[in-house]
Amino acid sequence: MTPEKLAQVYEAAFPNSRPWTVAEFQDMQRRENIRFFGSEQAFAILQIALDEAEILTCATHPSQQRNGFGRHVLGQAITFARDSRLNRIFLEVAADNKPAFALYSGFGFQKIGRRRGYYAGLDGTRSDALIMELHL
Repeated sequence: MTPEKLAQVYEAAFPNSRPWTVAEFQDMQRRENIRFFGSEQAFAILQIALDEAEILTCATHPSQQRNGFGRHVLGQAITFARDSRLNRIFLEVAADNKPAFALYSGFGFQKIGRRRGYYAGLDGTRSDALIMELHL
C-alpha cells in the first residue's frame, strides 16, 4: 500500500484519533525493523525489537469491517513473527474497542495491563489502553 492509502485507511478507521500522516507512514516504510501486512482494505504494522514484536496498529476501512480483512492481516503478521522465531507480540488496544479486543483475544492475545487515559480523542475524551501479549 502507498503511504497515502495507509493514511486514508487509518484516518477512516480511527476518526476520533489524531491521523497518522503520509510522512509518518513513509518513515515507517524506510525502517528495517518494521513490516507491513495488508491490502487496500486493511493493514497491520509490526515493529520488531530483538526477539519480540509490537503491533503498532491494525486498521480496517469502516466500509470493509466485519469482512475478515482485519483477521487476515493480523494472521499474516503473527505468521511472520512465528516464522521469524520471535518469542512474543505485544499490542495496545482501546479498552472501549470491543471488536478489536475480541479479534486479538481470538488469536490468543491475553490482557496483561492497562494504561489509564492513554488514548486522547479529538473530541477531548480519553480512554484506557489495554496491553495485550501473545506468546509464540
